[in-house]
Amino acid sequence: MKIFKNYLKTQHYKTRTINEHCLNIERFIKWFGSADEQELAQLSVAKLVEYINVLQAKELAAETINLQLRSIRKYYRYLESEGYVIPKIENVKVKGTTKKVIIDPLEYSDLEQLYKDYSAYKKQQIAKLKQARLLRASKTCSSTALKRKVMLGFMVFQGLHSGELKRLEINHINNEDVTVYIMGSGKSKARQLGLQPLQMEALFIYLGSCPDNQPKLLTGNLNNQVSDLFQELKGLNQKVQNSLHIRASIILHWLQLHGKRQVQYMIGHKWISSTEHYELQNLETLTDLLTEHHPQALKAY
Repeated sequence: MKIFKNYLKTQHYKTRTINEHCLNIERFIKWFGSADEQELAQLSVAKLVEYINVLQAKELAAETINLQLRSIRKYYRYLESEGYVIPKIENVKVKGTTKKVIIDPLEYSDLEQLYKDYSAYKKQQIAKLKQARLLRASKTCSSTALKRKVMLGFMVFQGLHSGELKRLEINHINNEDVTVYIMGSGKSKARQLGLQPLQMEALFIYLGSCPDNQPKLLTGNLNNQVSDLFQELKGLNQKVQNSLHIRASIILHWLQLHGKRQVQYMIGHKWISSTEHYELQNLETLTDLLTEHHPQALKAY
């Protein structure tokens, strides 16, 4: 178990997660009746189903059982790294009610429209201030609007959350390649994504307004700024919840266009399982649509 724990450490899991996996494996080994790795490597799918039946007899939720199976799969990947030939158990899961990662996701067309509507809304605000000869207020509003439009652009087109917005630096914008570099963190991987045409005008105007000695792209209290931005966005679209809602909607959209490994890279997930949660919701949504519109075709399938 100590070697398995060290293996998980090399995979950069957090201490709490490692302890949970080890506890699940200790339970499994106790049931299996042997801690000998060579014997464990002989596990068959039928034998694993026996273990699942034992867990189901304890009336554990499907989600809880699948968490234990995830630990078992990681243990067998460890055995494989040790040179053992392991059973094909990657796809062994318990069906049940899947917890949705997002309620009421936004369509991509809604997100694009939200970005356009926000631009129009701020232009109207600025025009009214100028008409009332409140020039100083109009200038402040114009500056704030530009910054918030840049923030919204990164949320809608690159799926960034507020923490990633905080880490953006001016030199992360590559004018020649028209890309943005997103720094990694303890919870996400670094990646480089293309900028989208709709966001580029506001972004490059904003860059031109930044002082030469300013390293950070977005300054000030970003938490407050994001909060204020979403108060405005909710007035434009009542479905909008927060930056994570937009991010999750983008992930679901990307999964319709790209493979899950590509989406894992684009969104910065460290573990493919994080992306798979969204993929599963996408598949369930597709099944619901088929049931609603083509019930006979689904039965035939």
